[in-house]
Amino acid sequence: MWYVYAYCLMRQDYRLFRISRMRQVVLLTNTFDPNTHQQMTKTTLDSFYSGLEIKVEMTEVSLEFDKKARVKVYDTFQVKDIIELDDVLLVNKKCPKDSWLVEMLLSFGGSVRVMSPEWLKIDIMNEAKQILAKYDIM
Repeated sequence: MWYVYAYCLMRQDYRLFRISRMRQVVLLTNTFDPNTHQQMTKTTLDSFYSGLEIKVEMTEVSLEFDKKARVKVYDTFQVKDIIELDDVLLVNKKCPKDSWLVEMLLSFGGSVRVMSPEWLKIDIMNEAKQILAKYDIM
């Protein structure tokens, strides 16, 4: 996923924007002057993410991924959160505790197994049951 750190006129502050979500981008006549804009540094990014943890309820998750999902795992999670074993990838990370987490994990299909927390396992199973019900399989 690619992001851009830019000034948001609506919020009057710098924000991190996912490029693939940008809609109705407008080309302005003024040009970019790097001397008048804050450069994204590791410290700035770390500060942004630590600020998220204050605003959003976070939960520690432990996940196990099949090796076939390796590329997507590295696209989704930071290297520091990934442990590569011979046959699986393990991820331990604090994630936002909301519906986004279940949706993101479901995007891995059968290549992911939630090790903990227990409530997340149950949410994934319930969502899978709802999907199966749409196909009259159960």
